Amino acid sequence: MVNENGLTINFNGGYGGDGANGVSIGAAYLNDIGDAGNEGNVISANTLAGVLLSGATQNTVAGNYIGTDATGTLEVSNGLDGVLIADLASNNMIGGTVPGAGNLISNNGSDTDPDHYGYGIEVDSAGNFFDWNYIGWDVTGTVVLANKSGAENDTSGGQNSWGDNTGDHNLYQP
Repeated sequence: MVNENGLTINFNGGYGGDGANGVSIGAAYLNDIGDAGNEGNVISANTLAGVLLSGATQNTVAGNYIGTDATGTLEVSNGLDGVLIADLASNNMIGGTVPGAGNLISNNGSDTDPDHYGYGIEVDSAGNFFDWNYIGWDVTGTVVLANKSGAENDTSGGQNSWGDNTGDHNLYQP
């Protein structure tokens, strides 16, 4: 479990990033990145993606601020996507099943590098679940902090779940 961390804050209080992905899980399962309670992480200012799940299964990413500061109101982008799910990663939960369980995924992508995509969530793998996330908004859900390329890019052919049987509860940037 990785929770209650400022994964990008350096010891002088500035944003340092790690020169790569903020959190990277490859071919592993049953990991929790954050928590729907008050134990989320600030995952920002990374050169690549905020969170990368590559070939990973049954992981949960919940309650994190990805691409913002710890208040959820200021832009501190990751260079690529906020969350990138690739290489047959499946059965992962991004957000949760109840209000307040989601992530704040905003302001990702580089304005200076046209090769960096910058979606809130980019997924090319099937069988993942996304619900109760604020994508491209501040923590209040009233101020747009847009991801460079849009809220989401799902190239799995419709094989992921965006919401549950009562509807899609994600709040997408305009």
